[in-house]
Amino acid sequence: MQRYAQLRYIGNQTIPERLILLQKQEAQLNNLMVATQANLDFLHQKMTTYHEMQESDFESH
Repeated sequence: MQRYAQLRYIGNQTIPERLILLQKQEAQLNNLMVATQANLDFLHQKMTTYHEMQESDFESH
């Protein structure tokens, strides 16, 4: 984002380049969100499995 700040300082003629930088940043953040959601989904599934195992073990004793 340092380049973005430099471009902003230069002026409005750099708006097209700034938009490209922002779009790239958006794509990176979207990829990070997808990866983070996949990790959360895995975590929730694992927690569900452990809760089920715990309940099953609890009921058998």
